[in-house]
Amino acid sequence: MGVELIESIVSPKVIKDYCGYPKAPLHPNRISAIGGISTVVGTMMLSYPYTAPVGVASIIFGDAVADHYDGKFARKFKLKTKEGAKLDPFFDKVKNLSVGSYVIAVEGISNPLSLAFMGSFVVDGISQRMGRGPILEQILEVSRAVRSPENCEIDEEEKSGLRASIYGKIKTGLQAGVHITYALNYLFPYESFFSLENVDMIEKGANYGLAGLLTVATGFGLLGIVKRVANRS
Repeated sequence: MGVELIESIVSPKVIKDYCGYPKAPLHPNRISAIGGISTVVGTMMLSYPYTAPVGVASIIFGDAVADHYDGKFARKFKLKTKEGAKLDPFFDKVKNLSVGSYVIAVEGISNPLSLAFMGSFVVDGISQRMGRGPILEQILEVSRAVRSPENCEIDEEEKSGLRASIYGKIKTGLQAGVHITYALNYLFPYESFFSLENVDMIEKGANYGLAGLLTVATGFGLLGIVKRVANRS
């Protein structure tokens, strides 16, 4: 649906020239990288009133748009690669680490949302290490996959052990929802909708709600880890 929508606006040939061929400037591997960088940069822009709207847009682009279309283009143009299967979840975890670190710095370490993010960091780290090897090797491999995607090994397996499981996909989707919802408060602050005496209560409730959602995401991450362990035994 997503690719078809773009093709109704932009020439399919233009899309293929930019996203389809192995040497295309917007190879799916590069879309994943752009999404990760966009979320990291967007998070840093939230602190300043004049740049916050751009920061929110960057987070939405990185967590939703780029994360959707990298996989769409990879499937459509048969560019699923073994390196890309490592690269995509790697950048998903970079996004979560970026937003979570900002939340901890701004809200304080004892905030429920901060605590939920710290839990997600632990599960993300274990999951990434278990499923895709040593982190340093992953960083080097990701760098090569972004610089020279035409040299990546095409992954034609229907069920590759490198790709995210359904639990991982749900976890990533929930994390993205938390990132975007938290960022939107910088564009539409609570005090714009609620009286000043209720703002603290609303903000506290929102933080607990997002913390709960992130904890559910972490739970799906744990299920993914358990599934990997079970498959190995």
